[in-house]
This record gives sequence, C-alpha cells and structure tokens, in this order.
Amino acid sequence: MALGAPGAATATPPAAAIETRQCTRDAYDGRPVEAGRACQRFELQAEALDLRTAFINQPIEVPGLRPRFGTWLGLTEERAQLAVRFGHGPKRPSSLRRPVHDVLTDRPGAPESSASTGNAARH
Repeated sequence: MALGAPGAATATPPAAAIETRQCTRDAYDGRPVEAGRACQRFELQAEALDLRTAFINQPIEVPGLRPRFGTWLGLTEERAQLAVRFGHGPKRPSSLRRPVHDVLTDRPGAPESSASTGNAARH
C-alpha cells in the first residue's frame, strides 16, 4: 500500500499486525517476547524512514474482538499480538527524561541508586 506524500492525510492509514503461532500458558515458549522484538525492529525502521506509528489496542485487548480480528487477518494457527498503524505525520515531542546523573551514581559512599534497588523514583 502506498503511503502518499509526507504530510498528506489518508482516509485509512496503513496498518501492520504482528502475530505468532498460538501458545498456551502451559506451553509458553517466548513467542510474545519475539513479537515484541519484531515490533521494536518495525518501530526503529519506521523512525529511520521518518514515519510515525501508533498502536491500535482495541482489536488485541478486547477478548470478543481478538478472534474476529484474527479471522479478518486470515490467521489460522497464529494469534495477533500487536497491531500498529503507520504513515506520515508531524513529529511529536519526545518523552521527558531525567538526566542520567540523577538516576545512577558510582561515587563511593553515595546512597544506593534507585536503579540498583529496582525502586525507581517517579516525578
């Protein structure tokens, strides 16, 4: 599907579904983790191509919609794990981040950092 010119609006932006073979809680084999890694690679490539992405959560998170979404995608032995729309759009501001020196320290005698205790402070 063509993406159109940068800045051009389309009625239906293209979307991607990332799926895995179905697995059960008893036979968990890391497939959802691999789906997350695939999504990360997709998002990084989209950024490199100056594309914007947004998750489409409802067809994945609503129990009654997920099987219908899979059928619509033509999935039989697979299960949709993530759905993402993508295309051209304005760049959004980055999330605010605290400076590294506020979070980590290696100074002798300094209090234990929140990162090493797993208790990250939130502002």
